Amino acid sequence: MTRLSEAAAGLLTEGVVLDSRYRLVRLLGTGGMASVWLAHDEVLGRPVAVKVMADTLAADPAWIRRFQRESRAAASLNHPNVVPVFDSGADHGRPYLVMRHVAGPTLAEALRSNRPLDAGPLARELLGAISHIHAGGLVHRDIKPSNVLLEGDGRPLLTDFGVATREDTTRLTKTGNVLGTARYLAPEVLAGEPASVRSDLFACGRLLEDVLAVCPLAGMRGLIDALTASDPAERPASAQGALELIDGAATSTTRVLPRTPRARPRPQRPVAAPVPRRRARTAAAAVRPRRRRHPAGTRVRKGALAIAIAIVAGLVVMVGVLSSGGAGGGRSPARPPSPAPRDAPLGAQIEALSERVRYATRR
Repeated sequence: MTRLSEAAAGLLTEGVVLDSRYRLVRLLGTGGMASVWLAHDEVLGRPVAVKVMADTLAADPAWIRRFQRESRAAASLNHPNVVPVFDSGADHGRPYLVMRHVAGPTLAEALRSNRPLDAGPLARELLGAISHIHAGGLVHRDIKPSNVLLEGDGRPLLTDFGVATREDTTRLTKTGNVLGTARYLAPEVLAGEPASVRSDLFACGRLLEDVLAVCPLAGMRGLIDALTASDPAERPASAQGALELIDGAATSTTRVLPRTPRARPRPQRPVAAPVPRRRARTAAAAVRPRRRRHPAGTRVRKGALAIAIAIVAGLVVMVGVLSSGGAGGGRSPARPPSPAPRDAPLGAQIEALSERVRYATRR
């Protein structure tokens, strides 16, 4: 492995180690300010992305201050849609910034390859990241598709704060010079005015316009028109205001994502008309016991049996009277005879009745 200081022209190559810790593995990309390398953290044993300032700028104190400001600005952020910064330093006068390595492509690469994207969630997450940046007092100033990395699941992560500045900081650029990519710069910034929250929102609108060209989404046009208005006063005052457009707080033409669906009430079954109740019985009728009804044949048989017994009883009495008067009086039993059981045959009942008549007519 070759030390950076041993490279005669300061050329970065694979295998170079920065500060005896970060071994450069592969060049990921390069720009006017810096180059980004996939590196291996020899101390923690993990892949990282290292952004190294270009040699042509490393000798300029103003650019070094800007690069250092990027490090502090990025390190102060903690948001799921912002690439986190792990470390920063300088190796032999060349500043570098260590960030989390995101294996996915940039949004610009995904759009060039016509990769299908879910534009609604992407807009929401990017505006959430921009809102977090602005809440920390920072203005990104260079929001564009190449500064958005995509996770494997499509989640966007905003990166590259190389030209970020605090809202209350004097610009480091000279009069007439601007930083950023022309297509994504707001008209007022191109005219020489300082970047602001609304100019970041303009750049985000341009970015979403690029996404819409590849992945159309109904309702997105209204949001883009609001973000890219020529007059800054006509744009949302904040990223949070733009999020409210996405959430449907404004008109349906600017709604990007549907509101959270509410639980629909279950359809109620039709209720049948109440059946009229029968008239209540009186208290006396309710208490009165119901008589048991017997078949007509049973009643006839019982009536005939009662008549027969009555006739036989009358004959027995007549016989007893006659016999007592003529025979001179037989001795009657000392004790009255017992009646025949109810379930005894008819002949036995008649005989028992005769005995009781004779006993009753004894002299």
